[in-house]
Amino acid sequence: MQELEAVVDLSRGGAPVDGAELSLGLSMPGMYMGESRAAMRALGGGRYGARVVLVRCLSGRRDWVAEVSARLRDGSEARARFPFEAAE
Repeated sequence: MQELEAVVDLSRGGAPVDGAELSLGLSMPGMYMGESRAAMRALGGGRYGARVVLVRCLSGRRDWVAEVSARLRDGSEARARFPFEAAE
């Protein structure tokens, strides 16, 4: 297990978006690796961060998906998924 700092830049129409509520979830496709969800804190300038723990899979798999959920001040919501491979 390793704690990581995840950082997301949120923008709309090319302009940074502040004042949103963001959360980050980590999952491994097709394999339950426990619940890993964290609220993201505002860092300023449309940037948000969270500390998350990435669990090492005993099978050796390293493919993960980060899903960011955002609720903007105007009540609209957005989600984005980012597949990635963890370093050894």
